[in-house]
Amino acid sequence: MKSLILLGCVGFLAALSGCAITPRDRVDFYQDTYSELSPVVRPQRTVTSFADSLACMDTMLREAYVPTTLVATKAIPDASGLVSVGAKDMVITALAKMSHTSNAFRVVDYEVDPLKQDTVQNLTSLLLNAGQINIFKPAIYISGGISHLEKNTRGKRRDYGVSGRDAEFGITRELLASVLGLELHMGDFGTRTLLPGIYSSNEISTGLAGSGISAGGLATAKIRGTTYSAGLQYEASDDVTLGLGVATRTLIELGLIELVGRWARVPYWQCLAVDQAHPEIQRELALWFRELSMPERITELQNGLSVLGYYKGEASGTFNPGFVRALRTFQADRRLVPSGTVTFETYETLLRQYVSADTHNKFQRIGWKDIDEKLAATRLGSQQPQAALSITLPKADPQYAVGESIYFNIVSDRARYVYCYYQDSKGMVTRVYPSTFQTSALLEGGRSLLVPNIFDPNTFSLEMGAPGKQALLCLANDDDVMAKIVAEMPEPALSPMRSAASLAQVEQVFAKATDVPVVKAQAAWNVSAPPAAAPAAAPARRPRQ
Repeated sequence: MKSLILLGCVGFLAALSGCAITPRDRVDFYQDTYSELSPVVRPQRTVTSFADSLACMDTMLREAYVPTTLVATKAIPDASGLVSVGAKDMVITALAKMSHTSNAFRVVDYEVDPLKQDTVQNLTSLLLNAGQINIFKPAIYISGGISHLEKNTRGKRRDYGVSGRDAEFGITRELLASVLGLELHMGDFGTRTLLPGIYSSNEISTGLAGSGISAGGLATAKIRGTTYSAGLQYEASDDVTLGLGVATRTLIELGLIELVGRWARVPYWQCLAVDQAHPEIQRELALWFRELSMPERITELQNGLSVLGYYKGEASGTFNPGFVRALRTFQADRRLVPSGTVTFETYETLLRQYVSADTHNKFQRIGWKDIDEKLAATRLGSQQPQAALSITLPKADPQYAVGESIYFNIVSDRARYVYCYYQDSKGMVTRVYPSTFQTSALLEGGRSLLVPNIFDPNTFSLEMGAPGKQALLCLANDDDVMAKIVAEMPEPALSPMRSAASLAQVEQVFAKATDVPVVKAQAAWNVSAPPAAAPAAAPARRPRQ
């Protein structure tokens, strides 16, 4: 009997060997390999719970005219050793989202650790040593780290089951919670000191949830005097883990909104839907109010009251009868003492309206300017919102010394053709934008333009050559009028102009070149002479013997 079974197995194997196939016999199998290799689902864009908040901050920084700032970020270490994520790259992404239209931050990307340097970093080091590349010094830097991960801080488990002689059934449910913490700080790159009061410390709960079901049974039967037994067992589970990577990104985005908001002095909490009545927010607001000068306080109130429809005058930073009436009316409407004076309570109440949202939590206005022009037209009747073009200098104090360089941050509220003219201390006028280094005159609405572009190593520079008063005039138009302007002022860009003796004359040429009103912005500053060197001390004379 055993011999017959062996012969049968040998014959079966021989038959299989005769039926062997080659890859060419199953072309369909190999063609389907590409389909099996493809991802099952499409990739998804990273949209976090703070995506709208980052966009809100971008608009808020733009409306506050925050100049472009160079920033570096340190590595974000993990003290717990349990969170393996690219936290530094998440920081860079969050800063980029807050700079989409405001151009508030430029990240300086440089790695000093030779073990972490890639091709770009290696080439950068070689070019730096050869003097063929420039890396600008950052003004600020981001530091911090993942401070802790408390695993399984809380657990909850429930087991239910029934059983009998031949069967059993059970259900299991389990919850585990962990706490992840992140600390972020901002420092002054020049002194390597952390900026006081600018910090972020947040925690988030993450964990595991699972449920399972199990069932089993046993059956016995007696056949021809022999007892047979058979059993069946079934188990199923459904587990969900909250990812540490997503949790870390959420903490980083929240932390950077707080850092940047405190650094730029903008009401960042309104982008986070945080109650302004929180004691920490109130302390921060009180500090901001104390550090504002009286003209700055008045200007802030005049801008806000104008947006809310109370004030119709110009934001001059000075008291006038119209402003006092508007201030008293606002104070009375908000149940404040209608004194007509600038108080912290009035400032704090007005700042609650800095961001406006509809019933669907969609931002309608961020800053003292309407996002939706229809809202402004409705509130102010037939009056249309005025066009806006702004020039921001790199420092608040418009005082420069001979030899210092200057650049300008220019923003238009909508797409326009922009032309900028610079007048030096001797009265000489020069067109600085557009030029051979920045050729396009069309400026996208809401985008920040740097003139000159200090991040381009091949650009020009504006250095203070002589003491005196200097100014920049930018004119914007819906149409490209460069051809008409060149006909009147033919000098090329960055060359002294003989056809225009002043910025006022440039403005007159533009007024003649177009039929529509020209939008303009102007900035002025003073250039002081360098301090005189102390006279050298006369050599001591030896007394006569």
